Amino acid sequence: LLERDARLAPNNPLIFYQLAKLTYLLDDYDKSQEAIETACGLAPRNFEFLFFRALLHHKRYQMTGDMEQFNLGIDAVKKLQEMQPDDSRTRDIRLMLMEERRVKEGSDPAAAPQG
Repeated sequence: LLERDARLAPNNPLIFYQLAKLTYLLDDYDKSQEAIETACGLAPRNFEFLFFRALLHHKRYQMTGDMEQFNLGIDAVKKLQEMQPDDSRTRDIRLMLMEERRVKEGSDPAAAPQG
C-alpha cells in the first residue's frame, strides 16, 4: 500500500519515510535507502528523516564494510549536528560508526591474537 501511495503522491515525503522504515524492517536495505533518499530530497531539513538515513548508512556499513556507506553516514551525522548540535542521539550514531570502523580496520584490542 505504501508503494501505491508513493506513486499516487510522489511529492509527499512522509509516505517515502514510512516506506523506508517498513522496507528496513523487512531487511530490504536497497529499497529502504531509495525511499529515504527520496524523502530527504523532498524535505532536506527534516531531522527525523536525516536521522533515519544515518541509521541506515550505519547498518549498511556494519553489514558490508563499504566505506561509501561509512562516509554517507558521517555526512548525515554532520548535517544532523548542524541542525541540532546538542542532540545525544546524533553523537551516539557517530560513535557507533567510528567504533564499527575501528573494529573493521582491525584495531580492536579484543580482535588481537592472544599469546
